[in-house]
Amino acid sequence: MTKDLIKNFLFRRGPTRSSVLVQRLEKEGFTPDAARKHLSRLSPPIRRLQDFSLPNNEAFFFLDGDFRSERFFANLELAMIETNSAYGRALLGLRARGGSMPQIWFSTATGSPTRPAKGHLLHEEVEKKLISLQLISIEDGPDGREVVHYDRHEFFQECRVVRTLENAALQSVKDWLIKLGLASPGRLITRIEGNPEFGQFTWDFSSPCYLTCIRREQTGELQPKAGFIVGDIILDRQVSLSDLKPFLSKWDTLLCQKRKERLQPVFVADEFSLDALRELRKRGCLLAFPSVVLGVQASLILKELLSTMKNATKIIADGEGDQALKIFQKLNELTGASLNLRGALLEFMAALHFKHEGYGVDVRESVKLSDGRGTDIDVMASKNGRLVCVECKGKMPGNLVGSEEIQSWLTRGLVATKEWLKQHHSSKLCRFEFWAPSGYDKEAKKLIRQTIRAHKKQPIAFLDSGQIVEALKESSGSKVAGSFTEHFIKVPTFVRHTKVRTVPRPVVSQPLPQEPDKNSNEPKAQ
Repeated sequence: MTKDLIKNFLFRRGPTRSSVLVQRLEKEGFTPDAARKHLSRLSPPIRRLQDFSLPNNEAFFFLDGDFRSERFFANLELAMIETNSAYGRALLGLRARGGSMPQIWFSTATGSPTRPAKGHLLHEEVEKKLISLQLISIEDGPDGREVVHYDRHEFFQECRVVRTLENAALQSVKDWLIKLGLASPGRLITRIEGNPEFGQFTWDFSSPCYLTCIRREQTGELQPKAGFIVGDIILDRQVSLSDLKPFLSKWDTLLCQKRKERLQPVFVADEFSLDALRELRKRGCLLAFPSVVLGVQASLILKELLSTMKNATKIIADGEGDQALKIFQKLNELTGASLNLRGALLEFMAALHFKHEGYGVDVRESVKLSDGRGTDIDVMASKNGRLVCVECKGKMPGNLVGSEEIQSWLTRGLVATKEWLKQHHSSKLCRFEFWAPSGYDKEAKKLIRQTIRAHKKQPIAFLDSGQIVEALKESSGSKVAGSFTEHFIKVPTFVRHTKVRTVPRPVVSQPLPQEPDKNSNEPKAQ
């Protein structure tokens, strides 16, 4: 009788956690202890998810027919979130970032420690369990290994665009924190340089801080103990309280520890929900809005760029590419941020070139093979059965493309692209181009000569700045070519005039030199 009751409940409600089933049995007159005993004796078709438990040792029950169904995954994720488990926080962090992100940054999004912390599952354990439950998968993407949410069946271009803009904003946040004296020049690390750490956790940025309110004076020590500025970033959405759970979990864990270092958390976002804003202000979090960090005008430019990059293919197809290019020409107003957007600008110019040549154009075409490998074709142009695929490297002048970068593209991106084209395009008239305005080093040029000789049926052309300028002049005119020269050949003003800053060491008092003994044979200092 009890088994049929639970079976019917699971049939209607779907897979659920044990506490919900206990509450259902209590309504039928069972005591909590009796209800739990009945659950421990259940047999097929009712099953308990093995080698898995939620907080307070809760189990997860389901019917045979529901195993790994759509509602199985949805209800399991909901159970993880409702119980505030480490798994639920990891999934919330991934969802807040569009459902897809580089694996190297996943520890920041999960809010789980990378080193042992009392009472907390390690990030590595959380990741492995979510993979085994098939709630996430690790796949090869355009930017390396990618963590993908179970209901994301392909890499979304928008996720990569937002990440590019976040990296650009982080450069401005870095400059802002240093100018305010909140961060130490030369010691502020963002996720672009590596995985910034503080405590047992990783962050999108961190830095020592010597402000009076954060540093700690140590008795008997000459130097005060530095505090730390730590923070995360989520752009292009209204950040909700649930989106903040991984961030707040890291913060709470560090506050509960007996640490000598004080910390000041920072969160960077365009907009917060009311409850999220109240929670952050109540806790004393420093809020960094792009409109404050960059200025209102620069913040609007960043939003325009985001919209342009997301809809690049449609904009060019509608013949509005020249107008949209004016937005990219404002890059120099985003001091420091423009360095991260050069790749997007080069892709846009390549797309304009082929559009003016009469090609149909796709920008950042995401491709994925059946074995999970994936890549991005920066620009794919087609006309009369002919196909051209372009790889763009928008580096700063003087930063030459090396042989390792070319070899990586040849063995990964190019191979995946060719296999995908075989499955989805019948055209055999296909060629490839590699655009590198900054030029190639000696080893790269040797590899280029070998590569050109080895690829006759589907030729590969490697273009430098001079060849790109000529191509743009012939197809798009002097305006686009002039814009290319301004951004990719001339060194940007803010980089050209930037001097290397040295951080003065703190003055440490030294004992005064003593007067030499008159009877000593040592010579006096001159």
